Amino acid sequence: MHVRHLRFPGSGATLLDVGCGEGEFLAELQALGWSVEGIDPSEAAVAIAQARGVRATTGTFADVPLEVGAFDAITFRLVFEHIGNPVEALARCRGALRSGGTLWIATPSLDSDAHRAFGRDWIHLEPPRHAVLYTRQSLTRLLEVSGFDVVSVKPLRHAPWSFRLSAALAEGLSPFEYAPPLPRRKAVQALVADLDALRRPERADVMVVVARVR
Repeated sequence: MHVRHLRFPGSGATLLDVGCGEGEFLAELQALGWSVEGIDPSEAAVAIAQARGVRATTGTFADVPLEVGAFDAITFRLVFEHIGNPVEALARCRGALRSGGTLWIATPSLDSDAHRAFGRDWIHLEPPRHAVLYTRQSLTRLLEVSGFDVVSVKPLRHAPWSFRLSAALAEGLSPFEYAPPLPRRKAVQALVADLDALRRPERADVMVVVARVR
């Protein structure tokens, strides 16, 4: 069984989720036999994760000490773009992963069809919360020079959501408070973008890059 494109390697497998939120993903993996840990800057979210019975720590990835070779997998879901020093972060990941360990990153793609359509109004730009955004080529290159081999690039497809919120932003609206339905032409464009991402995953709003320690 695959969860976040990760195959369970067997009893004792360990995973760290950076930006674990309220721990739903960790609880799911723990039920499947993984030994899990999470990090999140929100004390309230960590408290909920702990109430779910998973080990979670309040802090940022840079703050929390990591044991060398402690994990079989580390995941970042819509978190890696918040990290201002990705080279340092990847060095920490490489040190904390066991030989052959897996790194899973889901992050907005600057190659996305929505970014091409909306430019500065693309919802995923989110300055200053998003410190660094990537193309497929730039993230792949960064991983390679940091000691990882890229295994796959996959799409997370939600173009209708991205197009709708980006269109609201372009109209000067507060997109997370009110984003009206898309006009027919833009709605069709969003559906085509999701189909395009099946063939070219970097064209999805969010690309998933799976890499292993070299």
